[in-house]
Amino acid sequence: MNTEGDDVHPHVERQPVRATIVARREIAQDTIEIILDLGAARFFFVAGQYIWLILPHLLFPDPKGKRRAFSIASSPRENNFTIVFRFSQSGFKKTLM
Repeated sequence: MNTEGDDVHPHVERQPVRATIVARREIAQDTIEIILDLGAARFFFVAGQYIWLILPHLLFPDPKGKRRAFSIASSPRENNFTIVFRFSQSGFKKTLM
């Protein structure tokens, strides 16, 4: 999957970054936490920033496609970053799970 940050750092070139899911867990009823590892990639963000998460392919059909915006729930000081969302029956989120 690829991630793209928003324009908090306009002097930094925006490029997709490949990320790997390293953990998934339900933190409340129908609320999912996913931790993404960026490997050696450098990804700068500030609290409250969001990313565009793009899945390489969907396992289930989704009329909205394979890209969604998510707020980053982790600290900018962490090597991995976390997204949290309410689970739905969308093809995107079912693929993400």
